[in-house]
Amino acid sequence: QAGVPARALTRARIEQMRGGALVAQEKWAAADAAFTALDRALEPEPPSQRAIMGLEIDWPMSLIASGKSEAALARLQPVLAVKRGILGDGHVDVSEVRGLIAAALARLKRVAEADAEFAQSMPTLLERAQHIGTGPENSRTLRYRFILESYLGHLADRATRGDAAA
Repeated sequence: QAGVPARALTRARIEQMRGGALVAQEKWAAADAAFTALDRALEPEPPSQRAIMGLEIDWPMSLIASGKSEAALARLQPVLAVKRGILGDGHVDVSEVRGLIAAALARLKRVAEADAEFAQSMPTLLERAQHIGTGPENSRTLRYRFILESYLGHLADRATRGDAAA
């Protein structure tokens, strides 16, 4: 944060939260637009300020839901590399990113790749889902639901096509 004006960083975080709130409401196109506007506004800023978008996973989720899975993959692959390096493969945050990558791959009909990512993510996510509780939905439970629905849709697509592994 050194060198970044506090007002600019605060404004960027507010805009990021707005995008996250739109994701929570499942207003995918509006969330995508909000994150895109924030990303464009940050383009001329120093790297320390642009870094606010570096590990963002709500935006890629909105991209997947909006039919922009290739763009989501482009944003998620670097996030996965960073989180794997810091947290390790078994961490729930890594599994969430893998689950979103799997969802994007499934929507792109890249079946084998989706299968591999779902296989990596689902055990951890399902184990953690047992501990979430029944309170109001937060961003993590929304992501879990999104990933699980994507996984079930992927399995249904495979069954419809007659894939043996479905």
